[in-house]
Amino acid sequence: MGQILYITGFTWMAFLFLSSCVFLTLDLLRLFYPLERKAGGFVALFFSLCALSYGFFEAQRPQVKTLTIKSPKISRAITIGVISDLHCGPVVKGERLKRLLYPLMEVKPDLILSPGDLLDSEPWDDLSSLRELKAPLGKFTVLGNHEGYMGPDKAQRLLEEMGFKVLRNERIKVGQITLIGVDDPHVRGKLADEKALLKKEGFVILLKHRPSPPKEGKFDLQLSGHTHGGQIFPFNLFVKFFYPKTEGLKPLKGGGLLYVTRGTGTWGPPVRFLVPPEVTIIKLEDSA
Repeated sequence: MGQILYITGFTWMAFLFLSSCVFLTLDLLRLFYPLERKAGGFVALFFSLCALSYGFFEAQRPQVKTLTIKSPKISRAITIGVISDLHCGPVVKGERLKRLLYPLMEVKPDLILSPGDLLDSEPWDDLSSLRELKAPLGKFTVLGNHEGYMGPDKAQRLLEEMGFKVLRNERIKVGQITLIGVDDPHVRGKLADEKALLKKEGFVILLKHRPSPPKEGKFDLQLSGHTHGGQIFPFNLFVKFFYPKTEGLKPLKGGGLLYVTRGTGTWGPPVRFLVPPEVTIIKLEDSA
């Protein structure tokens, strides 16, 4: 019953948002073109339902985005699979989770990384697809804000049961790469001393849930999520007020790159409209 109420409530929220946007667009059009109000209401309802239905479809078919980064610090090519913001729980589980992770399973990367929010609440169903993900160099993640809400210790235990190494304000050497992972601010505990962690040692990748680069310290690549790219258009336009970079790659002042993934799952409504989910494949290569 709880799952039904969760899905129904959030789906209704998505419909209200989409229909409000459609009605507002029609009102603006009426300033230039005459449109009978009753007919306009039926048109708005039709387009809102179409957008919602398409959003259900789009949310279950992740795009594979491939990014190549060349660096003199890489002597042997490494393929990294990135997933983020799955929000496993009432909606993302079982067959739906398997469909979202299938593109990553096909690629078989050397290393799997996640900038957090793999879990949304304590899972009560099949998450075997997440457990079955394999990579020769391992699977690493950090805790996002939703894992902080459910309880960081509980979230860490569940993620470790699924084969992930949870980096909590720590650094670790993985082959040619130095991984640094920091907790989200909503995770109770000691805040990360990012400056102390960010010491140059090989190719440095920072896993940080929110796309806010550290003010001090050096790294080569920061991987972040959190924004979902806005998840439902045109909400992504509002998200830009809080996070100027909501998706994609951005060179940073002083060196280093920031990559923000749209995320692989959904939070709240099981819907994505014109903001498809994403599985990212990063290829690190020698720049020589």
